[in-house]
Amino acid sequence: MIKHARFGSIDRESNYLVKSVSHKTGTVELLPSRDKILRDIDTRTSRSMHTAVLVPRQEDKAEAAKHFKTPLLFSIQEAKGLEYPNIVLYNFVSLARGEFNTIVEGVDHADLKGDLTYSRARDKQDKSLEAYKFFINALYVAMTRAVENLYIIEQDTGHRLYGLLQLNTVSEETGVRTDQSSTDDWKDEARRLAAQGKEEQAAAIRRDILETREVEWDVTTPKSIEALKRKALDPQHYNKKDKQLLFDYALTYHLPQYLTALVDLKFGRAKDPQKHTQAVFKSYTRDYLPGAAKELHRKLDRYGVDFRNPLNQTPLMLASRMGNVALTTELVEAGGDREALDNWGQNALQIALGEALLEGSSGLRHIGQLYPLLAPPSLKLRINNQLIKLDSHLMEFFIVQSMLALFPRILRYKATRWYYAIQKPSFESGDFFYAFQEFPEYVLLARRKKRAYISSILSKNECFRDGPYNRQLFLRVTTGHYILNPLMDVFVGDAWLNVYDLLGLACHAAEGLPVADKFLAYLHEARPAMEAGRKPPPFLKFFSVDHGF
Repeated sequence: MIKHARFGSIDRESNYLVKSVSHKTGTVELLPSRDKILRDIDTRTSRSMHTAVLVPRQEDKAEAAKHFKTPLLFSIQEAKGLEYPNIVLYNFVSLARGEFNTIVEGVDHADLKGDLTYSRARDKQDKSLEAYKFFINALYVAMTRAVENLYIIEQDTGHRLYGLLQLNTVSEETGVRTDQSSTDDWKDEARRLAAQGKEEQAAAIRRDILETREVEWDVTTPKSIEALKRKALDPQHYNKKDKQLLFDYALTYHLPQYLTALVDLKFGRAKDPQKHTQAVFKSYTRDYLPGAAKELHRKLDRYGVDFRNPLNQTPLMLASRMGNVALTTELVEAGGDREALDNWGQNALQIALGEALLEGSSGLRHIGQLYPLLAPPSLKLRINNQLIKLDSHLMEFFIVQSMLALFPRILRYKATRWYYAIQKPSFESGDFFYAFQEFPEYVLLARRKKRAYISSILSKNECFRDGPYNRQLFLRVTTGHYILNPLMDVFVGDAWLNVYDLLGLACHAAEGLPVADKFLAYLHEARPAMEAGRKPPPFLKFFSVDHGF
């Protein structure tokens, strides 16, 4: 009513009030911002998942955090879409006293009677009030997050706004009553918030309430691999532990040059790495076998659902790679991050797809069950400044995800297996056809599994082809062979990354992989040409036998 009286309706539909149909009467308390009251509320609410604290802006959270230990601390932007039985508003009006003075200017109790009627602002030419709508809108959103009880804490409890709201009684102590929530309840809340993108609050729950710890071992990331190499390959000090970790890392991520360096330093296992591949794999996955997850659950309780092992893999990545559907389901339901990336820039879905597409029947047997668990609702892309959203039910989504899954492995295989020398580090319909047959009908329709259909999707979405539904996802490098568009950006976390940066192509090249180096050389010439609207140079000349491939 205050907003309507001050600013008028925005449109003819914004002229009604929502009426409560609840039979339960809630509570609204106006409380002064005093240390005793703040301590009292914090004591009663800090361990309850039924009370959240709201502040106007992100920068206001630091001050509120000095008084409230609850992890459920949100800015108004973060709070949209959330509801809690109890909401505490902290200094919403006091932090913007001048703005709210302007908002209530000229509004009296007579303006707040009756029903809303459509009207415009008093002065249609005056746009200066537009900036103030944020503050009254924010207050409205904040108050309506409360399902049962609302506790308003203000330094300026005498502000005229609260007089208009008929909150004339300032309580000197609060009647808030909340019970402590159980560990399982907090786990559910962390999972719910993480699923809604409220990772800051979910992480705070895991850290402060569930008391998960940092892992007690070093995690080898793309940034820390150089430090590990310096220690493991130091000829002056024979550090067996670091050598073993580098050996495990080289086998897991297929880095033969590290194995060669270890052989030169008399690390015996590196002389015959294939003999030890299964042993290394089992050493990192023994806790993921059916019926043998007791130790894994101990680690999940201690370190959280997304802890990293020494090779920078999460439990969800390993469970999906092993095709353990029951454990993958459990981890997803526990809030496991499906978008977390390993050192190849791959998430759990792409790891599972990679196993299915390359490793034969073992991975194929489970991919139909794993896919619905691991696939995000959509994939956000940007090509030539055009935003593209690929929903998970689209065939283009399947193919792009499969290319992301296969790309690092294709580089490795083509670099180390002589019989690939006549091929290119690119994709054709046959790379996906056989694996797609294993998808159940509810995931992938039979007509979409046909080779001709897969080829049509690749062709329809190739760069430099005219068509009303062309998303320009693929670049055709020779007849029937495609790569992902070099100008494609993928939205990961909260940032856009070029697809080949996401896949770590430069890191592969820095590791000495010849195919990666040639692929980078091709992109160096292709991208400027494509940005200028020209076709890129011939792909094959960069990968011919004459060039040492």
